[in-house]
Amino acid sequence: EEYAVIAAEGEVVVSNTLPRRVESVQLLAVGTDHSLEVIDTEGHQLLQQVEPRLELGKLHTDSKYLVFPTDMPAVSLQTFMLRPTDRETAATVETYNGSPDPKLAAMFDAHSVGADCLDIVIGSSALSLVIECTSGRLLRISRDGLTVEVIQEVILYTGKSGTYIFLPAGDPKQLHGSSARPKIVVVKGPVRHKAVVYLSSTLTLTYSVNLLKGEAGQYIELEMLTDLKVSGDLAIRFITNIESGDSLFTDLNGHTIQQHKFKEKLKTQGNFFPMPSTAFIQDSRTRFTVLAREPHAVASLSPGKLGDCLSSEKNKSFVKKEAGVDYQIYFHQTNAFSFHKPLLFVKLMLKSRNM
Repeated sequence: EEYAVIAAEGEVVVSNTLPRRVESVQLLAVGTDHSLEVIDTEGHQLLQQVEPRLELGKLHTDSKYLVFPTDMPAVSLQTFMLRPTDRETAATVETYNGSPDPKLAAMFDAHSVGADCLDIVIGSSALSLVIECTSGRLLRISRDGLTVEVIQEVILYTGKSGTYIFLPAGDPKQLHGSSARPKIVVVKGPVRHKAVVYLSSTLTLTYSVNLLKGEAGQYIELEMLTDLKVSGDLAIRFITNIESGDSLFTDLNGHTIQQHKFKEKLKTQGNFFPMPSTAFIQDSRTRFTVLAREPHAVASLSPGKLGDCLSSEKNKSFVKKEAGVDYQIYFHQTNAFSFHKPLLFVKLMLKSRNM
């Protein structure tokens, strides 16, 4: 999705088409030569921050993000005014395992953190996550005093999978097994914190946590960019210390929840299930939930693990014979495989008695 860059004062209209109240964070792309603030219809300045426009791992030098929260009633429109200001609330920018981009340092007060850095924490006391500085891996998620160990892996299943069938050959391959320290850019402001992890030249992960008290501050947003040069089925796997046993739960088109049991006699593909929008694992105390913007396949192949199969990428073609005519079927060969906007929303919660 492309953003139009705002270069002058004016008005912005935000809509909520859902039949319920929605709290969210809005991002406006503003020209780097302009300093603007957001005002509501009553003349009150909104909480806001200005941060680098890092999309898909790349820095936009001609624009920056103006970030502000909105709280929208059901099925409503709200108008916000943009006016010039000399009191911009700029986010702080820190670079780990490397020097900051000179262009980034020129736009923001970016500085580098030494090689003896500790684990990176982003978020608030209500919701936070910990990233290991030396590897860029997600280590822990905490919410309201509850802490769960969560290690995230990006993996690739290879085999004889096709357009309509998933046939992996053995265990998946990890896509970020390099021993080199990945470059990490951390952005912190009063509205949200964000960490961009460059795990390799072809794999970038972005974690965002909104510092809000309502619905928008209860989950972690995850974006990913990868450029696959081999065929396979891409997946994200979360390894937690939740004692979930052999159970996995998915939604049925958003209407109800279905429980699935891991069956050892079935192969890997037999334990993947459709996930229209959400899936979770849980034990007697904790629930770990993943929500997606589009349907995926999901599996829990051992206790505490939740694997989300994202897409099938093929660097090959095959011939399909139909009614005596050969059709040459081509797959993506050179296009970068990317997820722009939050790919997954990760939510951690303490179970109540009626859950």
